[in-house]
Amino acid sequence: MNEYELMYILHPRLSADEATASVERVSQQVVSHGGEVLSLDNWGRRRLAYPIKHHFEGTYVLTTFNMPAEGTKALEQQLTIAEDVIRHLLIRGIIPFEGRHTEDRAARGARDDERRGDDSREDARDEDRGAPEAAAPAAAEAPAAEAPAEAPAAESAPAAEASQPAAEASQPAGEEQAAEPEAGAPAGDEEPARATSTTPAE
Repeated sequence: MNEYELMYILHPRLSADEATASVERVSQQVVSHGGEVLSLDNWGRRRLAYPIKHHFEGTYVLTTFNMPAEGTKALEQQLTIAEDVIRHLLIRGIIPFEGRHTEDRAARGARDDERRGDDSREDARDEDRGAPEAAAPAAAEAPAAEAPAEAPAAESAPAAEASQPAAEASQPAGEEQAAEPEAGAPAGDEEPARATSTTPAE
């Protein structure tokens, strides 16, 4: 004999008494095929995750039992034909739900406690970092007081640079290529422009 777990959903039109009668009928089918019911858990009426045969609710029932392997095929055929069962799932083996559920809850609680501890440590680190950050703005204000004296010289430099691209844009394409090597030459190597006199030579 093998252990089996059967989950089935009863039709939503069934009343509570009719649902109880259907659960008893399924249990009798298990026994008639040589099985022994170990547990029966009626979860009650619940909303379905997705519509089944145009229904949005159903009564969930979980049953565990021992049965010879030959009886499962006949049991599944009867569940498929039954009008009051809209969906069923029969698996071999019993999944221990309660043991795993309590372990997960305990492990989850321990993880949450650890996370809370990590968060409080991060908050403490942030507070420690706050003291140097408060001193940093004061240090930044001191050089800012000296900066206005240098500002007029800095403002004149961008104006000179702005006039230079406008002059280059007005040159024709041929001259632009000739001007590029000169632009790459260092400023110190340029020869000063020679003054030419417009007075007649004597």
